Amino acid sequence: MNSIDKVLEIVKKIKSNELGIITGAKQLVEFRDYFIANPSGSKLSYDDLALFFSIEFEAKGLPVNGDERKNWGEEALKIKDEEIKKIEEKYSEQVSHLCEEIIKKLE
Repeated sequence: MNSIDKVLEIVKKIKSNELGIITGAKQLVEFRDYFIANPSGSKLSYDDLALFFSIEFEAKGLPVNGDERKNWGEEALKIKDEEIKKIEEKYSEQVSHLCEEIIKKLE
């Protein structure tokens, strides 16, 4: 599976709520260098994914996955969960529209 196919798979999972927005953004950041190195080499550009890169930056350090959460105390997790919820609510509509656009471009 090439990078574009992997991006499409992640975007579809975000759109279907199989992946949270922050978790998906963290996965998409792994492809940032690919899009920087291949600015005109695909149907998708760095700019198409820039919102996800911004979300990942804003959510840096928040424990969204099991491995990240295991070292946090219960009270601290409650506070961080509120931060996660706020970020996901803030970007929900934008991300939904962006996912639709990316899926249309890549399918």
